[in-house]
Amino acid sequence: MINAFVSLLAAAVLFAGGFTYDVPDIMMPDTDRDGSADAVDAEPLNPNPMINYIVVGLDYEDTDTFSDEISYYESLMDSAGMEWIEVHISTWDEFTEFWQHMKNYRPDGTYGELEYYSGVDNLIIECHGNESGLLFDPYDGYQGINIIDYGLLGSLQSAHINVLNIRSCFSAYTGGETSAAREAVLNLDVDEAYGWSGLVYYDPVVNMSYYAYPEADGYFRFTRDGSAEADAERIRHTVSRYDPAANLVLYYYDTVLYSTESAAA
Repeated sequence: MINAFVSLLAAAVLFAGGFTYDVPDIMMPDTDRDGSADAVDAEPLNPNPMINYIVVGLDYEDTDTFSDEISYYESLMDSAGMEWIEVHISTWDEFTEFWQHMKNYRPDGTYGELEYYSGVDNLIIECHGNESGLLFDPYDGYQGINIIDYGLLGSLQSAHINVLNIRSCFSAYTGGETSAAREAVLNLDVDEAYGWSGLVYYDPVVNMSYYAYPEADGYFRFTRDGSAEADAERIRHTVSRYDPAANLVLYYYDTVLYSTESAAA
């Protein structure tokens, strides 16, 4: 009799707000099937949307490296009707706190116990970096993400990420065995990651990022096809120009959102 009751309950449906939902797992029901159990879902009868994050680290004193690019990304998301949250981080502990609560953040940059989002569409990281990793505090090399940290981050990750766009110097460093963007696709639940091989700059006049060859040699996209290796693709530049005074070739790239799933939802 108990088994029959359980079978009937599992096959039941819930009708609410004009929609019919299958009742999922009895022990941890997820009525709207968005990956958040009803007990922690902010809206258990409505599937949670994707969210976009811009994570911002500290800048050097008396400099403003990030704000123009951040403002432009936010305008792109606004134009596409995408919801975004800006989160400021200066330590490893603050980042792991964010990392473990990516479904829980509110628009004001705080988080609680309820889950508002099903996953992350674009995660854009604006911070300084070097060959060893990312720097949330450019004056403190311990406050960031080192190359060896990505395995730990993979075990702590709280939400799937469609696109990780690391807007820091050396995030796709090609002079060593690996890089931040490469380790991201190897160790994290992320579909693709973007990074720069060396120093990268942003030109607010044309809203484009650029690097100087031969000081750097590329802007790269990393993916993984299920194997133990990451596939690296050099992104084609939008336009280039030669700087005769410095004897450098400058390669410019349009600032774009690589994933717009939130806008289409």
